[in-house]
Amino acid sequence: MTKKEYLLNDSPISSIEEDIFNFSHYAEKVNTIIQKNTENPECIVIGIQGKWGDGKTSFMNLIKNKLAEFEDEEGNKRILKYEFNPWRYSTEDEMLFDFFDGLSKKLLLDKKDNFKKAGRYIRKFSRYMKAIKLSASIGAMSNNAKITFEPHRILEALGEDLEGEKPTLEDIKEKIDSELEKSDYKIAVYVDDIDRLDKDEIYTLLKIIKLNANFKNLIYIITLDPEQVAKAIHHRYGTDKQDGKLFLEKIINIPIVLPKIEKEDLQLFFEMKFKHTTSLLNFLDKEDEYKDILHNYNNLSFKSPREVLRLLNSFFISAFAIGEEVNLRDLFLLEYLKITDEECYNEIKKYDYQSSVILSSFIQIIDFNDEFESSEPIKGYRKILDEKHKSSMKIIDLLFPSIDSMERGTLSENKDKVSSELRINSANHFEKYFSYHTERKISQAKVKSLFKFIKEDNEQESLEVLEQLIQKNPIHTFTFRLEDIISNTEKINERNKLLLFLAKHNIVIPTTGDNRIIENSRERIFNKIAKVLDRDSANDNAEIATKIGKQLDLKTLCRYVLHFDKDTPYNNELYAIIVQKLKEEKSDTPFYENPENRENGMIIYAWSFSDKEEFNSFIEESVSKENIMLLIRNFAPYWNNTHFGALSEDSYDNLKARLDVDFVYRKLLEFYPEYIPNSKGINSHPDSDIHYSSEEENALQFIYWYRKDKEEEEPKN
Repeated sequence: MTKKEYLLNDSPISSIEEDIFNFSHYAEKVNTIIQKNTENPECIVIGIQGKWGDGKTSFMNLIKNKLAEFEDEEGNKRILKYEFNPWRYSTEDEMLFDFFDGLSKKLLLDKKDNFKKAGRYIRKFSRYMKAIKLSASIGAMSNNAKITFEPHRILEALGEDLEGEKPTLEDIKEKIDSELEKSDYKIAVYVDDIDRLDKDEIYTLLKIIKLNANFKNLIYIITLDPEQVAKAIHHRYGTDKQDGKLFLEKIINIPIVLPKIEKEDLQLFFEMKFKHTTSLLNFLDKEDEYKDILHNYNNLSFKSPREVLRLLNSFFISAFAIGEEVNLRDLFLLEYLKITDEECYNEIKKYDYQSSVILSSFIQIIDFNDEFESSEPIKGYRKILDEKHKSSMKIIDLLFPSIDSMERGTLSENKDKVSSELRINSANHFEKYFSYHTERKISQAKVKSLFKFIKEDNEQESLEVLEQLIQKNPIHTFTFRLEDIISNTEKINERNKLLLFLAKHNIVIPTTGDNRIIENSRERIFNKIAKVLDRDSANDNAEIATKIGKQLDLKTLCRYVLHFDKDTPYNNELYAIIVQKLKEEKSDTPFYENPENRENGMIIYAWSFSDKEEFNSFIEESVSKENIMLLIRNFAPYWNNTHFGALSEDSYDNLKARLDVDFVYRKLLEFYPEYIPNSKGINSHPDSDIHYSSEEENALQFIYWYRKDKEEEEPKN
């Protein structure tokens, strides 16, 4: 069974077959140089140089594999490998002594006599250095500065047989060189990631290479970022980083700078790793979004293969957590910002999008151009981002295109599009990309389950999901999201099932809002339904439109019908439903006595349109001195739900089209004889229809327009 790896491995390559970046060609050349130079007994240091993540270890492995231990070519020495890992030690002394212990063991295990002798001398060399260290320590602890402790005496005390010799380190080193020089082997010492050690450890390791273990027939092959190493050691050899670089030049005989990774090779690497990542995310079923990511590859810039792996691993974790709730292309680009420009990512993350959106909530699109009084193309928070993160703006433009740059179409359509696609620039989805949960946000998984249950006619489960969406989210979030779903459900059968379900259970949808934009969630949702049905002229929506209408309360129904075009062929049926619902209410008072009810205008229009004679009979039977002024007031504009304005000429014409104005005029003068015309009247025709008008002023305005109308009707002599 093949083992699945869910995160991409950052391990270096170990064979030519894995060499995507074509390093093996250059490594082969380096290998040839090493082999052709094996007759030179001097210690050689080869430095493989590059930035972190560029593939230094991979390049070393390609050399190492070629320099096989017993590979034999005529005229060349064979290679014995010794790999030293400097990361495993907690102190510099441990590193120093273990280097020699490891090397001596490597040689002592070999069958070649020269190596065995050299191994014994290296072990003695190591112990002698330990004795020197111990001698210095004991002398330092003594209060008598004249006391000395010779290293060879310490060795004898420790049981080391010096065979009557009193050697120095140089004596022992000469014997090591002599034995190694006689051998027909070179020893390749591999040391990786020097640049990741701390400054004291780096200094100790370089001291080993340059001073302590620069034995004959040794080839050191080390990997390092010269910038990092020079920065770490310069204080020992000078005043700045340049002094550190000069010291490295003295140590490294052959500097090898990694070849530049070609753009096409890096893209191949990215696509291979991306394919692996998306294969593990196949449960999300978002192939189009994966293609969109690859399509935008040219907008990305990677410093190294390691950066690619970091991005894809970060993307995988995020997509695994919230992939169903967001647009994966946007999530990927956002993760790219997190990896390449973390400061920019954090500034987007902390953006107070709600303040911006409330000011333009009819749009519900985030583009950071939140300085609304400015006409500049880049303004507000977007200008701040542009000034501070110029190099990241092409990604910001992809994630948050300015509203002005969007595809042609109305702002409403763009709002629906970005929300239905779960885009980050939709106010409905922005927070999900940063919080990694759907608390107080509309869960896409919940939306899918709602459709699933409705499609299966599972009414109980559908209702439970709908109630959860309402209860667990702010009203404006629920409302905006449901509007988008209604607008963007492409399959007519699924859409109609959803609309009928919402109509049947409209009672659970709130009739309140939570900000100044959403006054009535239920009303707003059914207004959207009406607009969707009305614009869908390709289908006969008469049946579903009337079925929905029958499920609604009178107030919601009136607002619903108001959003159909007046020429819609099934308006007569809708108007009849309004009248029927009004009659079913069986109120003791005529509906028009509360002119503040916004639905009154639609009731008057619907009833007078469908049966004007019956409507006028209702008015004649119900009008009284107490309510006649209220009847007239229904035709005056109601400004901001706070006050009534003047009855303008247009308002009078609307009243005349619905009511018998002669009857209204007669009854008004009957109830209020003081209005019998003997003059033009006071305040009968205010200059503005916006300023507050009382009930009496609305009545006088009616009289003014009625008289003027009649004067124009009378023939002039």
